Amino acid sequence: MKREKPEVALLTYSTFIILGCTFLASINFFNRYYYFLFLASFFFFITPYKRINFNSSFLILILFSLFILFFNPAFQTKFTSMLKPFVYPLCYLMGSSMYLNASKNDLQTAENNVKKIIYVLSGGLFTHYLLNMFVNLNATNRNAIDFWSKETMSATSQASLAALMVGVAAALLFSEVHWTKRIIAVVSFIVMVWYNLILAGRTLFALIAILMIFAVIHRSIVTKQKIFKTLLIGFLIVLVFICIYNINLFGLKTYLENTNLFKRFFENGISKSFILDTRINYKFLYLKHFFKYPFGGNKIKDLAGGKYAHDLYFDTYSESGIFAFIAIVIYIVLSLVRMVKCMRSKQISFETRQLIACIYIVVNIQFWLEPIITGMPWLLVSYAFIDGAVTYLLSMENKQTTKRSLRQTPRGETL
Repeated sequence: MKREKPEVALLTYSTFIILGCTFLASINFFNRYYYFLFLASFFFFITPYKRINFNSSFLILILFSLFILFFNPAFQTKFTSMLKPFVYPLCYLMGSSMYLNASKNDLQTAENNVKKIIYVLSGGLFTHYLLNMFVNLNATNRNAIDFWSKETMSATSQASLAALMVGVAAALLFSEVHWTKRIIAVVSFIVMVWYNLILAGRTLFALIAILMIFAVIHRSIVTKQKIFKTLLIGFLIVLVFICIYNINLFGLKTYLENTNLFKRFFENGISKSFILDTRINYKFLYLKHFFKYPFGGNKIKDLAGGKYAHDLYFDTYSESGIFAFIAIVIYIVLSLVRMVKCMRSKQISFETRQLIACIYIVVNIQFWLEPIITGMPWLLVSYAFIDGAVTYLLSMENKQTTKRSLRQTPRGETL
């Protein structure tokens, strides 16, 4: 048997440790996600025989972190707080570089590596969601207890833990994958909905609907399959559910009408709050005062009575100023360009393109709904790691395209 080269073995062990630390970070193990990210970074940098991919997106994230440090008082109180903003560029760097020196680096292997990263991060966040579900199964308050902190965690924050899994499940459900993956997708959706009946939130239901519609349309466009059959099956499933609900089969109607969700929105007819969101008023308030406080410090938040704008961009502006705002806008635009490149690729498999597109869409929707840097930094961390992995995938695709072009060039000619 051929023995594995020492450098290959070291890279394999290092990758395993990095992914393990990343998984623990995504679970927010003991409420210390950033400790595990720095531990992962430590193993990444001490591992020999590797290349590092420094690019413009990494530099922009470095600037973003520095602007947070300089202008946001919350990150100036102690040394560990000062280090926290730098998890974003570190995670992007690990995602884009950790597989560059893998023993096999063909496009198919690169796709599998990217999917591995996505599954680890989405699985970790969803595990946190499940842990919270088990703690709050009998909760009567939608703002239930977080498993790690033992403190009240808002329902929207808890639902956001399932966001990546929404993207994964929608992608798997409408791709040509093994039946076990589709079962995992269906079970994941059932669990999400079940716990969300306790959390009584609209966002998760909206995300599931949006991602499933996108996945169906994307598949029908790329594979040129007729969408009618899928829509008919979906319509029949909804019709069967309505019939089961109306006749109270298995006590479903009784169960649903005693949930926090039903009591919040439907107990006295359809509540206006089911359709309207008062948070939009705060977004307009932030927009109104946008140019008055360009250097952060939470001045606009104070004017809003301590209320967040509930999106990555306005909250970043209020907390860390206009330079951090510009940096994160540029980075997100560059990341979306990478998503489009993947979606348009003829060499990357449809399953991978579907998965990447669903992940990018669901996370970017969440960026418009919650105070990310203060409330959900792990979501931007996960996005940066996955985006780094997509950067690596595109570089592998570019190499394969170049090799193919060279093979097809007749002798004596130059490209």
